[in-house]
Amino acid sequence: MPTIEQNLERIADALEKIAAQGGSLATVVNTVVQASEPDTSAADAKAAADKKAAADKKAAADKAAADKKAADEAEAAAALDEKPKVTGGKTKDDVRKALQSYREIEGTPAMLEILKKHGAANLNELAEDQYDAVVAAVS
Repeated sequence: MPTIEQNLERIADALEKIAAQGGSLATVVNTVVQASEPDTSAADAKAAADKKAAADKKAAADKAAADKKAADEAEAAAALDEKPKVTGGKTKDDVRKALQSYREIEGTPAMLEILKKHGAANLNELAEDQYDAVVAAVS
């Protein structure tokens, strides 16, 4: 910002130019006002740029937070999928033992018929939700 001395010097120069051109009092006042007004366009542009940068930074932070939340939710869902499924308490080993016992009594064809009735050709093809039904059928 110019000092008072600099402003006074500019005013004096402006007055000399106006007097040399035969100017009026209104011209003098306009010239002095224009010379003393600071140029605010650069400051306004900087303020607008700072405001936009702050908004962009906030938007990026919001997006990062949303992405983290989505990743956390996906991770939690994946963790739920990895837990062993409860099928009424019967596991594949329980079914295997029950089928082996049934096979010893009734024979292999009868055991395979039980599996076939529950949609499987062998134990590995048997759906987990059928474990309880197969154990009940051979018990």
